[in-house]
Amino acid sequence: MNQEPKTLLAALSLYGYPLMEPEMKPDPYQLLVSLVKSRDARLLEGFPVVLANILSQKDTLFKLARAESLCRSTKDRQLLRYLYRLSFQLFDLYDFEFSQLNRSNSGWLLDEQLKNKLANDRLLKFKGIQLDPRRLKRVFLDYVVNNRNFQGRSLEEKLKLKEEFRREYYLSLLLSPKQKELLNKRLDGESMTKTEREYFSRVVRKKLQALINPNLHELARQALQKN
Repeated sequence: MNQEPKTLLAALSLYGYPLMEPEMKPDPYQLLVSLVKSRDARLLEGFPVVLANILSQKDTLFKLARAESLCRSTKDRQLLRYLYRLSFQLFDLYDFEFSQLNRSNSGWLLDEQLKNKLANDRLLKFKGIQLDPRRLKRVFLDYVVNNRNFQGRSLEEKLKLKEEFRREYYLSLLLSPKQKELLNKRLDGESMTKTEREYFSRVVRKKLQALINPNLHELARQALQKN
């Protein structure tokens, strides 16, 4: 981690990723650069959280170029841009939109290959850095999605949302985004094309049958009980 870990951890809490209590409000650009310089996977998992909170502040107009100007090396700038692009895929995956991110003018952010890796839980690698997509999504759900959706809601609504988030998380471990889309179509009674019906029957149905198989339930229970 960087030479001032306590300062960095304190700063993170003010931008949605509280690992300890803050004593001062940091510069958001310097905070993102400090995350990049840390090369610490646990801290880098919070990059999308911090960026989402920065973009949510109405009185702040975020400029990536300003953050890049604070990077002292080409490697830092490359990692910064990678994490920024990765964050965009995460926002897109969970339908988060920010007025400061104009999609029509941010073509370089669109990265289907990166988005597919994130959606299908394939290890993310860049310049010697490895990030676990499952942990990345879990952190984003905990610190951004849940918090935003829980604001102003009743206890009953919050419990319902938590259950929905939990269901979506576990489904993402088992089904690809396309497969989840077909499952939702089936549940909602929406019409499917011939190709979609055939794919659902050939692939998705078999996965769902495996989910309700009592033998697999017992096998999973035994495996999880092992020390």
